[in-house]
Amino acid sequence: MGDPQDWQTHFAGILKAMEVNGVDFINFHPRYAKEKLKRPAQWKFVEWLKSRTGIPIVLSGDITSPDVVGNNPSTVGLASGFMIARMAACRPWIFKTFKGEKAEPDYAEVWTRYVGYLREDFQDIEAAKRLKEFTAFYSRNFIHSHHFFTAVSTAGTLEEMNGRGMEFLSESPPLCAEPSFSGI
Repeated sequence: MGDPQDWQTHFAGILKAMEVNGVDFINFHPRYAKEKLKRPAQWKFVEWLKSRTGIPIVLSGDITSPDVVGNNPSTVGLASGFMIARMAACRPWIFKTFKGEKAEPDYAEVWTRYVGYLREDFQDIEAAKRLKEFTAFYSRNFIHSHHFFTAVSTAGTLEEMNGRGMEFLSESPPLCAEPSFSGI
């Protein structure tokens, strides 16, 4: 959203240009540029945006569960859709919960499936880079996330990364109720 002092004036001009040029939707991530991902999304600005344009709004930022949407009808509920980013990497089964289904993930199976996808699509070096990125988020499901991430990210090969990840997961590590993305 730019600078906290004048972003609304600036953004109103951008909205007009979007409308004139036939933009289909706006992906709105309500944070100031300097905040990066360190502060909660400022959903209070969804109402401001909605009152100034007829363009559908896709809301992004801190959409972590269906409850977030249901508990915030006057702000989050104004969006035409949602984009889920970090939480999708952390908990890929989140989409089941938005369909009203109960998610009971097998963490080792999710890990194995993801590693399999990487092997299908990438050479080992690129697959290892992507597995390290995934692990930064996926590890946040566990109380000892740092141990999981460190074990995987310091491995020398994709095979070693996978082995270390499976070793951690085979010990039935304790889970976090809500993951924190602090530091990522």
